[in-house]
Amino acid sequence: MAVPELVTDEVAAAMRAAFGGLAWVADIIIIIGRTGMAVGAIIGILLDNILPATPEERGLTHPEWTL
Repeated sequence: MAVPELVTDEVAAAMRAAFGGLAWVADIIIIIGRTGMAVGAIIGILLDNILPATPEERGLTHPEWTL
């Protein structure tokens, strides 16, 4: 997960320029991109929802959890 290493000051300046009047949006994206935990969480959430699997395959079922 090299995304935090890729978000340098030059990239941040380019993003702020690209968003123009919405610099706050660029700042949010930059902060999330520089935080390794956030990048990992976003990738995990995306993969968990994109890849097909049953709840049993995902480890979400347990005999004691049934109602």
